[in-house]
Amino acid sequence: MREPRKTVVLGAGLAGLTAARRYPGALVLEAASSAGGLCSSSTTQGFTFDRAGHLWHFADPATRALVEAWLGEPLRRHRRRAGVLFRGRTLPYPFQLALHGLPPAAAEAARAGLLEARRRGGREGAGETFAELCSRKYGDGLTRLFLAPYQEKVLGRPLAGVLADPLARFLPDVSIDAMLRSFHGAESFAGYSAVFFYPRGGGGRVCDALAAGTPGLRLRSEVTALDCAGRTVTAGGSELRWERLVATIPLRRLALMTDDLPAELRQGAESLEASAVVVVNLGVSGSPPGDLHWVYVPEAGFPFYRVGCYSNFAAESAPEGCHSLYVEVPAAWWDAQPEPARLPAVLSALESCGLLADRRGVAVVDVVRIDPAYVAPTSAGEAARRALMAWFASRGVILHGRYARWDYLAMDDIVAASLAASLTR
Repeated sequence: MREPRKTVVLGAGLAGLTAARRYPGALVLEAASSAGGLCSSSTTQGFTFDRAGHLWHFADPATRALVEAWLGEPLRRHRRRAGVLFRGRTLPYPFQLALHGLPPAAAEAARAGLLEARRRGGREGAGETFAELCSRKYGDGLTRLFLAPYQEKVLGRPLAGVLADPLARFLPDVSIDAMLRSFHGAESFAGYSAVFFYPRGGGGRVCDALAAGTPGLRLRSEVTALDCAGRTVTAGGSELRWERLVATIPLRRLALMTDDLPAELRQGAESLEASAVVVVNLGVSGSPPGDLHWVYVPEAGFPFYRVGCYSNFAAESAPEGCHSLYVEVPAAWWDAQPEPARLPAVLSALESCGLLADRRGVAVVDVVRIDPAYVAPTSAGEAARRALMAWFASRGVILHGRYARWDYLAMDDIVAASLAASLTR
């Protein structure tokens, strides 16, 4: 066996590629035949598709400047145009500040819930669930009408056992008084995604640039075993030694392939829960049905929970005279349908809500499965996550990225963490 590598990185998605920038000379092991992971793009018949909408939201201008330096050009800046499909109407996002557009019965339920939430008051308690958080902030009416059905679609489970942290920071931070005022007219709101950035030519261009500058990238090298005591990793049939290991592959998968992981921690890893998503990318002839960047779809009658239009924020993603969509579908729904019925059901639902003019205009279909997609934080899972993170850290393994840390992290969070002191621990 050759001398150990100073740094070995498991996975060549955004987390792995940015970690390699932190540690020049790192060996980066990637199972796929190309780098980028979930932040990659593909082009078919002139349509460029991501794995759903991977948009940048920068809290720190320095992080944006760094990404643009990697890319070699500025990212395009967009002001969000988003909507919520509800009872046959497309209301402005956020739903909580567009209550003047609700049908009468829904409006009555929303108002009553808000007034009750204001009367109750209250602050976050220890171990607050996501359902409790929504009820406290927005009232039972809005929780029942929009927040619960939408998030249950995304996570594929009831919200009662889902912890509020770390999901809370992605919710609109609006007051009950502002929501009550919105019954008389839309209230303005900025929030997390009010402005977003996207590279010319597809979201995957950032990872393409990073991969081109990573000489230690080794593709088609699937990691199958890890021995922390011996500081070895088995990938592509070869055993490699390491001094520092940065793991970006999903924590549950990493735990199950670690030979010397204690049995109780291996069992705990089974409690790490996440949903899977099927992304149906569509290349469609003709103009898009509207100018929105994306639409949230909470109602159970539709199989998807969000539909976005790539070409409304990146015209070059579709040939002239065409447009491109991404449709995010819970994998549980997709798997439950007979295979021949899946795509027709999605297209029919898109037509019925006006997000697709005519299915006969669909020229290209690209289906991508993401598993895991959204981490579902639970009490048991959080305890297991903390125990696993502590054990790996004590063995010199750095867990980095959304899935290795089993956490809700945006792309700019990952870039910032790649440069932070925590990545050296």
